[in-house]
Amino acid sequence: MGLGDAGRILGDATESAELIVGSMPDIALLVDEEARILYTNRELPNAPTIGTTLFDHGLGTEAESRMRGALSRVFGAGEPVSYEVESRDVAGGGTAWYLSRWSPVVRDDRVVAALVVASDITRRVKLERDLERMSHVGSWEWNTATGEVTWSDELYAICGVDRDTFEPSFESFLELIHPEDRDFVAMVAQRSATHGEPFSIDERIIRPDGEERVLLSNARVDWAEDGTARVAGICLDITERKQAERRLEHVSRQQEVILESAAEGILGLDAEGLVTFANPAACELLGRDVGWLQGEPIHDLVHAGCRELASHHPDECPVITSLRGGVVRHMEDDVFCRRDGSSFPVQYTSSPIIERGEPTGVVLTFNDVTERKRFEAQLQYLADHDPMTGLFNRRRFEQELTRYLAYDARYGTGGAVLALDIDNFKHVNDTLGHKAGDEVIGQVARNIRERVRETDTLARLGGDEFILLLPEAGLEQAETVASVVLAAIRARMITVGERQIAITASIGITRFGERSGVRGEELLVEADDAMYDAKASGRNRYSVYSQVS
Repeated sequence: MGLGDAGRILGDATESAELIVGSMPDIALLVDEEARILYTNRELPNAPTIGTTLFDHGLGTEAESRMRGALSRVFGAGEPVSYEVESRDVAGGGTAWYLSRWSPVVRDDRVVAALVVASDITRRVKLERDLERMSHVGSWEWNTATGEVTWSDELYAICGVDRDTFEPSFESFLELIHPEDRDFVAMVAQRSATHGEPFSIDERIIRPDGEERVLLSNARVDWAEDGTARVAGICLDITERKQAERRLEHVSRQQEVILESAAEGILGLDAEGLVTFANPAACELLGRDVGWLQGEPIHDLVHAGCRELASHHPDECPVITSLRGGVVRHMEDDVFCRRDGSSFPVQYTSSPIIERGEPTGVVLTFNDVTERKRFEAQLQYLADHDPMTGLFNRRRFEQELTRYLAYDARYGTGGAVLALDIDNFKHVNDTLGHKAGDEVIGQVARNIRERVRETDTLARLGGDEFILLLPEAGLEQAETVASVVLAAIRARMITVGERQIAITASIGITRFGERSGVRGEELLVEADDAMYDAKASGRNRYSVYSQVS
C-alpha cells in the first residue's frame, strides 16, 4: 500500500509520511479535489479503495454532506476542517461514529491534496449518550406538530440565557446561531423532522453577552402514531476542544502535516527503544518538550517514572516486547507517566518497523482515555447507587447479599438481614409534600448509616424502604442494632420549613446461617414479612421472623 502517485504531492516527505501514516491505528486518506482517493493505510477487504472517490462507498447522506463541505473549505479556502459524523462502517457493516480531521497539503502556494484522518469514536459517543440520558445534561425536545420546545437547565446555562425570561422555540434557538451557520442548522433540523434522519452537527452560537461558543448537537427522531415527529437531542459545549484542534490543524511545513494534524500522541523509536521523534500531542500528554524526549529510553519515559508502576519491569513493557518480537501490540488499558510523576490512563498501538525481516524501530501512537474512564466510573456509580441517598440500590444490594451467602456457605459465618420501613410515610408526603418526604428519607438514611459498621451493607430499595445486611451477626446483635436505629430515628426531630416532625419506623429481622441452601430472595421476603408484623403490632418496633408465624 505505498504512496504511489501521492509521492508527487508529498515530495521529500514521502518516506516519513508513509512510515507514520502506515503505523496509525486510525484511517488515513490522501484525496484530491475531486475526492479521489490517492492513498490509504486501510484498504477494504473485498474492494479496491485507491482510485475510487469518497462518494463511491455509500457512507450515508450526512457523511457525504459533511465531506462536500470539507472539500469546499479545504480546497477553496485552504483551511483545515474537523467534524464528528455517523457513517456506514464500510469494513465491519452497520454504522460507526468518526472524528474526521481534514488538513490541506500545500505545494507551491496551492492546495494540491487533503489529508483526512478518521478516528473511530463510537465507544466514546455511546458512553456520552448513556451518561447524558441518565443525567439529562444539555438536553432538548422539539414537538414538530405543536412547535413546543423544552430545554434542560444545563442547556440554558450552555447558551447563556435566563430560564425565567427566555422562551425556547425553534426560532429563538436559530436566533442564537451564528449567522454564517444559521441556514445550515435550519436545513439539517427541518430535514431531520421531515425525513426522520438523526443528525450530529457542530454549530456556533453567540450568547446574549456576545461570547461565541461551539456546540456539538446530536439528535434522533421518534414518530408518533399520527405521523408527527418528536426530535430529541443533546448539546455539548466543545469550544475548548475546537480551539485546541485549530491550534493543531494550522500547520505549514509539509513534512509535519501528518504529525501536526494528529490528535493522538505519536512517538518514533529506534532499534534500541530510544525516542527519535515526537509530535506536539505527545509532548503535551507527557508534559515534556521535544528536546527532552529525543534520545530517552521509552520504558524509562512512560513507565519507570510512576510511583504506582515502580515494579513494572522493562521486560514486561508491551512497547519493548513489540520491538523485540516484531509484532504489533494493541493495549486498551495501560498507564503512562508525566514529567511530574503523575500518571494518566492510555490506549495505544505499538507498530514495529521491519527492514529485511528485522525490527529496526517502532511507531507508538497513544491516546489519553481519562474522559472515557471517568464516563465509565460515573455510569457504574449510577448503576449501583440510589441517587437521593447515595446508598446502594436494590440491584447492588442483591449482588452483595448473593456474594456473602456464598461466603457463608463455605465458612459458616452467618448473619442477619433487616428490612426497615418508615411509619406513616404516606401521611408525610400527603400533608407536607414530596420535598418534606425527601428530607425524611435522607435523614433516616443518615441515621442508619451512622449506627452500623463499615462492614455492614445498607441500601435503599425504593420509596421509604431500606434494607441492611449484617455479616457475622447473631440474633442478639441484630436486635441490638434494630433497637439502636429505632431509638435514633425516634429521638431526632426533622425540620421541614418552619415545622418539626417526629418520625418512627418498623423493622423486620431474619437470620441466616443455620439453614442450608437459603437464597437471597427468601431472606428479603422473610425480613419484609417480619417488618409488616412489627407494623401490625403497633409500629415503632422490630419483629423477628418466625417460620411458625
